[in-house]
Amino acid sequence: ITNENIRDRFITSADIRYNITDWLYAAARIGMDWYTRNSNSLVPQGTGYQRGGAKSETTNFVREINQEWTLGADKEFGKIRVNAFVGGNKMVREAENINASGSNFNVPFFTSVNNTSSQSFGYGYSKSGINSLFGSAEISYAGYLYITATGRNDWFSVLNPANNSKFYPSVGGSFVFSDAFTMPEWLSFG
Repeated sequence: ITNENIRDRFITSADIRYNITDWLYAAARIGMDWYTRNSNSLVPQGTGYQRGGAKSETTNFVREINQEWTLGADKEFGKIRVNAFVGGNKMVREAENINASGSNFNVPFFTSVNNTSSQSFGYGYSKSGINSLFGSAEISYAGYLYITATGRNDWFSVLNPANNSKFYPSVGGSFVFSDAFTMPEWLSFG
């Protein structure tokens, strides 16, 4: 009995950042995940659950590419500090699948799909993508009061174009009172 999977994979990425000023920057990155997986399964003749034997061979090709860019700023105005960025992402994924399988070997112990009396073949291909825009802004006062807002909008290629956009917002705040007031020694952070 054989159940084998072999995957050849290539993962790579590159990124670059350029400081436009001491508080403003632009960045870009690209990444790719590309792999081929070969699967092979064999049930030899004579087993209790598959007396005639069976053979299956599958090859999967998958490639995903992500591209992202951001423009960010981190600047102080007296006691107020603004740290913000906006950006976009484009993800494309392609997958291809080829399969051949068969059962009941004609010639004993010759384990090939072509040597089976019942065969099936399959092929599949898919391509999908997500385009995104996102941003974040954090405003702080004197290093102890923070307000943060984020937003992200994704457009999915696999959804109906009339309703393929999803928006994810968030707002948060925090107050570090141990930095705003003098605290007893036993309280180091609050």
